[in-house]
Amino acid sequence: MRSFFSDHLKAFALLVIKLALATTFAPSTEAVGAACCGGGFAVPSLIVGDEKAIFSSEFSFANVTTEVSSQGIWQNRTTPESLYSVKLQGAHIFKDRFQIGGSIPVLQRARGHESSSGLGDIGLNFGYEILPEWSYSSWRPRGAAFLSLTIPTGRSIQEADAAYLLDARGRGFWALGIGASFTKVFSTRSFGQWDTVATLEGHRSFPKDVRNQTLQGTLHPGWGASLAAGIGYNLGEARIGAMLTNIYEDAVRTTGSISSDGALARYVTAAITASYMLDDEWAVSLTASDQTLLGAPTNTSLSKGVAFSLQRKISR
Repeated sequence: MRSFFSDHLKAFALLVIKLALATTFAPSTEAVGAACCGGGFAVPSLIVGDEKAIFSSEFSFANVTTEVSSQGIWQNRTTPESLYSVKLQGAHIFKDRFQIGGSIPVLQRARGHESSSGLGDIGLNFGYEILPEWSYSSWRPRGAAFLSLTIPTGRSIQEADAAYLLDARGRGFWALGIGASFTKVFSTRSFGQWDTVATLEGHRSFPKDVRNQTLQGTLHPGWGASLAAGIGYNLGEARIGAMLTNIYEDAVRTTGSISSDGALARYVTAAITASYMLDDEWAVSLTASDQTLLGAPTNTSLSKGVAFSLQRKISR
């Protein structure tokens, strides 16, 4: 048992060091496949509140426990796989209601004696506050619409050629998306202060030519969508929340040396989060997630994991 935790701790520390070095020496800039590979289309970095800017670092670990076939048949993995990730996210308001944001993930996948690490898909988004909270309303939410761009810096599962396909760290396609996110905070005399959030988005991924050991041809992805809904209870500086995220992706059709119609992919992630405001600018949170609890997943891998996040908020 001690060796198990020691090995995982060393791998996680190595990943953090790699990210720190890459961030330190990278030039300054202004600035999703199977569930196991960090390829799900994530909710973008978006401000729907009173902040001028938000920056966060997230460290997560997950165990990939189950494979689900295109027919919806579940099979537990006999060889465990571990997924470590570090994600840097940020968003900044400008001209009062416009905003720009992005996320950079670094992942390491390990199975047996094999491992692979590198960038996942980078996400950029441009948002506009369509429902500002200029006056109190007992029912109207606060909301922002957004356009998103996925940059395929992570390799798709169809391109992977390492052992156990561990070098698949994203969907691997350029994608454009559009969506909106809404939040509402409300108080009750009997049950205290609550908040709700809902995010809906749709996206289109674009074809990609592939030349590797198994395929010389073109991958044709399609449309995808995600729906996230959550609720939280606030008690002073602490908050406990729960969220469900449903992700769908069209089948990836293959033409060339291999011809295949592929199969659609879908899964649901259930998450519980505990957060605490350290002061007016800093907050920490701990999240436990499980993709095996709900929904009717198909053509995907399912995981269970935990994540720790440190967030910096800058008020307007």
